[in-house]
Amino acid sequence: HENTVLAVALAHSGEIVATGCSGGSLRVWQVQTLRCLAVLDDVHDLGVTCCSFKPSDNTELVTAGNDEQIKVWSLDENQMITLMITLAGHSASIMSISFSINGKFLASTSGDKTAKIWNTDSYRCLATLGPHSRYVTCGVFSEDSNIFAATFDRFVKLWTLSLDGEVE
Repeated sequence: HENTVLAVALAHSGEIVATGCSGGSLRVWQVQTLRCLAVLDDVHDLGVTCCSFKPSDNTELVTAGNDEQIKVWSLDENQMITLMITLAGHSASIMSISFSINGKFLASTSGDKTAKIWNTDSYRCLATLGPHSRYVTCGVFSEDSNIFAATFDRFVKLWTLSLDGEVE
C-alpha cells in the first residue's frame, strides 16, 4: 500500500488476507507466498477503515470506510473481486464491522453514534441501535448471536437479539 493500512481481515481458511488503507485501496494477498493477488483502487472515497470475511466463506468480503458506506465483495476462484452490494444507512465514518459467528448477521458501528445490525442473506438493516451520546467505536456478537455488545464513550452496552433477528 502507498498509504497507512487501517484494515486487515484473514479469511477463515487462513489462505488469504485482505488489507485496506487510508488511500482507499483494497488488496488481497496469498498468505503462504505473501503474493498480492488483487488490487482495487478507490474502494472507499475517504479510506478503508475496516474489513472482514464472512465466517466459513472465503468468497465474501465486506469493507467499510470514512465515506459512510459498507460494501460487500465477491472473490472468485481467481481472486477477481466484484462488488455485490453497497449498504447505506450511516451518516458518518464506519468505525467497525463484525460478523456473527454463524455469519447470519453483520454489525456496523459508526461515528454517527449508532450501531446497525444487518441480515446477511439480503443485507437488509434489521435494527439501528442508538443514537448514543458519543460515536460507537466497536461491536461484537456473542457465540450464539443472541447478545450484541457495543462500545461508546466510556461505556459498553448490551442488547439481546431474538432468534428472528429483532432487537430487544
